[in-house]
Amino acid sequence: MMDEFHRKAAVTALKNMFEGKSYFDICTVDKILKLTGCIPDKKDYQALSALHCVHWNEMDVDLRNMVMLKTMQMFETPGFDTELLDGAIKANTLLLN
Repeated sequence: MMDEFHRKAAVTALKNMFEGKSYFDICTVDKILKLTGCIPDKKDYQALSALHCVHWNEMDVDLRNMVMLKTMQMFETPGFDTELLDGAIKANTLLLN
């Protein structure tokens, strides 16, 4: 189980990647995977890795949504609550760049 500091650090980093950066950053995902101890699906990770540094505006809407979904699925583990991001994703408030 993650403590509050580590959970908030991970959620903030993900929010920054989805809202603050103009591109997908696999380095952010790597750091959060290490922090959480999550083990990603190999094929999903490879596909996401291939999109490293691709700008959000160069992805069609469906791909952007899939990238967010697959990224969030990597962190579906006890102790890492992604509800803060889930609400924003469902409300389509992320990736407005």
